[in-house]
Amino acid sequence: SLLFPNNPKISTAATYANVASAIASPDHKFMAVVPKNDAPVIALTALDTETPTTSSLTIPAASFTASPEGAAQSFTVQSWSKDSRLLLITHVYGDKTEYISFDTQSSKAHNISVELGLDITKVAYSLGDSNILYALTSARELRRLNLSSQTVSGPLVSNVGDFAVSEERLVTYETLADASGARTVGYVSSGSSKAKTLATDKSLVDKALAVATGNYYGEHYTVILRNNTVTISKGSLPASDSDAAIDLKEVTTLTLNEPGNYVGFSPELNRMVYVASGSRIVTYDLELKASSTVTLQEALTRDVEWLDPYHIVATGQNSYYYDYDGTNGQLFASNTLNQPAVLSPNEKYIYYFAKTESTSVLRRVKLTTD
Repeated sequence: SLLFPNNPKISTAATYANVASAIASPDHKFMAVVPKNDAPVIALTALDTETPTTSSLTIPAASFTASPEGAAQSFTVQSWSKDSRLLLITHVYGDKTEYISFDTQSSKAHNISVELGLDITKVAYSLGDSNILYALTSARELRRLNLSSQTVSGPLVSNVGDFAVSEERLVTYETLADASGARTVGYVSSGSSKAKTLATDKSLVDKALAVATGNYYGEHYTVILRNNTVTISKGSLPASDSDAAIDLKEVTTLTLNEPGNYVGFSPELNRMVYVASGSRIVTYDLELKASSTVTLQEALTRDVEWLDPYHIVATGQNSYYYDYDGTNGQLFASNTLNQPAVLSPNEKYIYYFAKTESTSVLRRVKLTTD
């Protein structure tokens, strides 16, 4: 477990003019920062060393559309590829948005929107191949993109509200209400051109509906959030273009005090199912078959962030980490920025952002581990 010392040793790992957006790599080795959101520059800080270093990477001008004269532009880091090499960046120019895939090792970039001729509202790397991405178009169609072959699939699902890439072999989605008021959640397998429906509901026209999937020690779990109720089921999901029936057995149902905002699994092992609602996170331990509640100091402004498979981190004006079962909440830094915090690869430090009088800094606090 993580042990916080009585007299923590805090040091500065990096200094930036500002922090407009930031995101830690999946392997915890890098923190990517956009210091000024109107400049195409990424500050990449290495976290896997006793003396962190920061490199300045420039997004090639040829890979983004010039902003109209007098119009503002902004760059925002959105996500990393699973191999911690590629960064997905949104570029807003005037009233338009485009998506860029940026290689942090070569500084080469693909303008996904322009190269593939798509008006995109959301895009995400697949977990199996970083050249494959899934995109939600402005026409609410879910499509599969291939940057290597510069190809776009036909619509995999239509009338899509949102989607998530939670496993290497599939992407999950939820639809908007159709003419009858029905909404569905389902999945598309990698390589498939057809979707499979997991559930349909007519009572959730304007209420929370989300789905997440994951494997825990050889067992496959599906989690569906319906407003303030979460159903956890167990059973394999056949390829979405097959005729095989879905056979899920309910494990448990969790009831929240208010509608859920986020649902998913803890990292690495997928042992914990979580659903977040305001300043409360309900977790369900698939091993112990027990639910717990973590009460945060402030309401979440983005999805739950985990330091490791058993500890949740919440940043805001002050930053805390919590055991997954809510038994221990630890303030580890004050006067912080509402940006991601991350555990170093060797689990010796927590890195977090703070503001000084004239700059923004990435600080780290040394932990004691047993």
